[in-house]
Amino acid sequence: MRSVSYYMRKYGTSYYYATLFFPRHVKKDVMTLYAFVRIPDLVVDDKERSGQDAKRILQEMWKEWQKAYEEKDIAHERWGSAVELFHRKKIPFLSSESFWDAMLMDTEKSLYETYEELQQYMYGSAMVVGEMMCYLVDADKEHALPYARALWEAMQLTNFLRDVAEDRRDFQRIYMPQEELRQHGLSHDDVRAYVEWRENPDASRQDFMRVQIEHADQLYAEAEEWLQFLPEFAQKPIFLASKLYQWILRKIEKNNYDVFSHSARTTKVDKGRILLQHIR
Repeated sequence: MRSVSYYMRKYGTSYYYATLFFPRHVKKDVMTLYAFVRIPDLVVDDKERSGQDAKRILQEMWKEWQKAYEEKDIAHERWGSAVELFHRKKIPFLSSESFWDAMLMDTEKSLYETYEELQQYMYGSAMVVGEMMCYLVDADKEHALPYARALWEAMQLTNFLRDVAEDRRDFQRIYMPQEELRQHGLSHDDVRAYVEWRENPDASRQDFMRVQIEHADQLYAEAEEWLQFLPEFAQKPIFLASKLYQWILRKIEKNNYDVFSHSARTTKVDKGRILLQHIR
């Protein structure tokens, strides 16, 4: 069984660098939570696996997790660390259910008509993780939860913008709402023709990406209110995680909103510069 830190080091490098600023005992908890959500996510994002196979595996995993949680099986090979964390920090079991529902949705649904519809998916796939983090770091949950949701919504939206081509090419998924594309004279068909989008950038596509980035930036700004409701030990790593992710948007802008010909992923050098810039 892989260590909980393996998943963050391999798949969530921005999270990993920010997590280094947590105290040691909290760092382990954060990595446990990341591993918990990453394991089913990897099932969904295996491009060699059909949607039906992914759905079957997720359903089996869910039953396995539910049984381990109910029996408090902290020795379980796959879920033991997460079982212990959920019970110790009193993370609601319903949060895990919402997350799993979103993962299952990814095996069945590939298009979204409105942002509200997409947001329902984002709640389970991302915002609920922000809620779990509130429990993990003992935040003032009465006030903190809306801002935690805003940060994870912003990071999820950032992922969608960065990975438009990959999601379309490898998984036939388009996380850009049809209604918002239509406002710029575009449609899901334009995203499907991603080669044409890449080779023939035009103002309507750039304007669409610009508006999406502005929305994400607004969410990041709103989420900074979260810091005041966090214990002091959690403020710096959460702030740095936000800045590391927000930098992806700056790279998209630098690439003239082209997410098809140029990678908007941040390098180790980028991450080092961002950390140095914001560490105070």
